[in-house]
Amino acid sequence: MRRGSLLSVLLLTGACVSSDPKPRTVSTFAELKASEGQVIRVKGAVQHEKLGDTVLVEEGLDVLCPDLRLPDGVTEATLEGRLELWSPPVAEVNDDGEISQGVTEETRRWVLRDCKPI
Repeated sequence: MRRGSLLSVLLLTGACVSSDPKPRTVSTFAELKASEGQVIRVKGAVQHEKLGDTVLVEEGLDVLCPDLRLPDGVTEATLEGRLELWSPPVAEVNDDGEISQGVTEETRRWVLRDCKPI
């Protein structure tokens, strides 16, 4: 085979293979912290919350997928998205002492943007 033909075959073959690495599955706080801003996967028990569904990564550590609603019968899932540390809206107290919906100022949550089940 001529050298130019071999190069053409290699280039065409390479064009069909994705160079995008498969997102890695993250399962600890240290891995989450090191993966901020990256597309990752999390796997674990599903919890249905008001803001979206979460996956329990390890005891006391969950990742929220805003606007994702899995069927009620789903108890385990693998989800993929871009990891971000998010500060939810802070609750406010009006002059009458009524408290709005929200969280305390210190609250931050790990979220997956553009989250999808795998």
